[in-house]
Amino acid sequence: MLKARAAALVLLDASPFYRFCEAQLLPDLAAGVVVIDDLFGKRLARDRGVARLSTAQLVAEMVAERALADDDGFRVFDLSTPASAGREAYDRACARALSSGG
Repeated sequence: MLKARAAALVLLDASPFYRFCEAQLLPDLAAGVVVIDDLFGKRLARDRGVARLSTAQLVAEMVAERALADDDGFRVFDLSTPASAGREAYDRACARALSSGG
């Protein structure tokens, strides 16, 4: 799993206005980590070779680092993942983040 604390972190909104920003910023972020959840942003990051975290991954790492309370982390995770993910997927994501060093 990517470590958000190991590189620059940029949060990009998924609205159409920010799609232009994504296209303009991503080439300059090759050494950083970008948090993008929308399909356009994921594909653009992949195609440009930019490391990417989802909101769910970032939240799991923040909980593992004790930078975010477990209940708050689950609320964010639950809102940023499909309804079928649920608490078990959250617990697994946090366990993976913790076992990989947070």
